[in-house]
Amino acid sequence: MREFGSWRVLVAGAVAAIVGGALAVGVAAHTSQTASELRINAFTSGGTDEYAYGAITSASGRCLGGRKVRVFEKRPGTDTLLGADISQRASGVGPYTVTAPTGNIPQGRYYAQVKRVDTSPRGAHAHICKGARSGGLDVGP
Repeated sequence: MREFGSWRVLVAGAVAAIVGGALAVGVAAHTSQTASELRINAFTSGGTDEYAYGAITSASGRCLGGRKVRVFEKRPGTDTLLGADISQRASGVGPYTVTAPTGNIPQGRYYAQVKRVDTSPRGAHAHICKGARSGGLDVGP
């Protein structure tokens, strides 16, 4: 009878360990999503717009730096890429600067865009920074 009691304790302990392990994995494996905002401006010198700049803002510091920000010119059909920069993390924002290949931004309407990114890619565990698109920036007269 004593062996049967020990066997039940052993089985109960094994079941408790399996259930506890599954709960720990369930708690550790989660996904959080944080919104991002993106702003765009133009730096003007001598009457010409020399570069576009702005910043990513987010409630999560993980979403600020190291993100590729692309600046596009709004066009009929496919929009044209002006350039891109990797955002930095500074003073609670993620600043970026995109200079036009010619040194001056051509006349047109522009916007900045950043894609969704997982800042902690570990299987089922994820910290998602949502993508964002700025409002429009009119350059020129």
